[in-house]
Amino acid sequence: MTKLFNAVSCPNYTYEFGSWLAFTTMTQCLPAGLFALAGFYQMAVWALGKHRAYKKDFKNYPPRKAILPFLL
Repeated sequence: MTKLFNAVSCPNYTYEFGSWLAFTTMTQCLPAGLFALAGFYQMAVWALGKHRAYKKDFKNYPPRKAILPFLL
């Protein structure tokens, strides 16, 4: 496990966005970038919902962000 698992509620979405961002950077392709942004938006919506549910269900849920460490 990495430290990211202690920083965000949904590290799987963080890693997926990171991989699409890396793919976009390597290919320098506009459609890939648009896909990465659209995917990030959708995954952020899901992550925020899961984060809220975790905080509601677990009283001692540790302080962390939903998808982007220190930001969102």
